[in-house]
Amino acid sequence: ILEKAAKMNERVCSIMAQMEEKMAKLSEVQNALAVISKTAAVLNEDSGAALEGMGNSLEEMKEGSNLLLQLEENAKALIADSQNVEFQLSEVKDKADKVAAVAADIRTVSDRINMLAVNASIEAERSKDASGFKSVAAEVTKLSDTTALSASRISDTASGMCDSVNSGVDEMKNFSLIMLGCKESIKSVRQMISAAQRTTFELSPKFKDISRGIYSHAQSVSAIEEGVNKLYSRAVESKAISARLKSDIDTLSATAEAIKQRMRYFKTI
Repeated sequence: ILEKAAKMNERVCSIMAQMEEKMAKLSEVQNALAVISKTAAVLNEDSGAALEGMGNSLEEMKEGSNLLLQLEENAKALIADSQNVEFQLSEVKDKADKVAAVAADIRTVSDRINMLAVNASIEAERSKDASGFKSVAAEVTKLSDTTALSASRISDTASGMCDSVNSGVDEMKNFSLIMLGCKESIKSVRQMISAAQRTTFELSPKFKDISRGIYSHAQSVSAIEEGVNKLYSRAVESKAISARLKSDIDTLSATAEAIKQRMRYFKTI
């Protein structure tokens, strides 16, 4: 009995040592699974936040794209309006040039009238009826002066109008070029936003797959963790049973040793 108790005690001690080792490994696995669970929870939260952020970004990009499209349409309208104004100013310039040409013709007529006035004055000096010629010559001279003054005013006005119109045409051309550049820039930005939208649409399903994968992984880890916890609990129970068994074996060994001593006592008798 003592020999068998010793062997049983040795085996129980070996089993308890193995259980301690397994419990230590299970504890490490539990810690690792806890870290994995926390990481999966963080990743799941981050992926959810990323999906939400992507959704918000898509809405903002959509709104921004609509605004840029509206700006592009406004730029087109402004370019058309500026070109229309430029065309109208060109017509005004043509009319001003015609007015200047008419003023030049009036100036030429005024010079001729002035020559007539001079000739009339000369003839008045030669004529016997000098008073009549002088009166006509004076009136012709007044007409010549009035015509020259009107022609000068018309010419100055037409010249100023041409300068203003030319300046306006140049400004409209510059404005059209600026708006054309703005339109191209807006179009470029809108195209970049559209590309970003397409990329976000392509990434969104992938993030959803990642989120589902993380969730599935978290569930698997939870199931594994539950199984490991059960194994650990069973290992604890097994260790307790082994401890009780060792205690029983120790009691058995002590009883066998007492019987052995008692048998020696009977042998001496």
